[in-house]
Amino acid sequence: MTIPSKMTLREYLLGWLEGYAKVNVNPRTFERYQGICLHHLMPALGAIPMKDLQPLHLQSYYAKAQSEGRVDGKGGLSKQTVHHHHRLIYEALKHAVKQELVVRNVADYVTPPRPDHVEMKTLDVESLNRFIKKAEDSPSLLSSIRPHIQG
Repeated sequence: MTIPSKMTLREYLLGWLEGYAKVNVNPRTFERYQGICLHHLMPALGAIPMKDLQPLHLQSYYAKAQSEGRVDGKGGLSKQTVHHHHRLIYEALKHAVKQELVVRNVADYVTPPRPDHVEMKTLDVESLNRFIKKAEDSPSLLSSIRPHIQG
């Protein structure tokens, strides 16, 4: 075990994933957390000792992730995705505070990107009726949507 004062964020996240997240979240969530940690957080921030992690590190990471954070190198991540990264690092660091590995959660002092508001588009009654008429030609489609139709 690494002495806590020398523990890097990478070492902590690996331990947090296996010892906490794996047993406290559902398997799909764990896979997502693992992917975020392995492909994004650890490469960008993993070498920083936990005791030296500062809000500026996270804020800089969020900005860089939005401009060039895609693993395939084809641009940045969406604000929503970076916000998910923030929530993960916040939860991991909250656990580190509880374990007394750090005295504060630096994610508390960072403003993550605010996801863009996307307005939901719904069908009006006339459009819905046209859709249902067309769906009548496909009984399997109609039976799958009928339970969701109110009125």
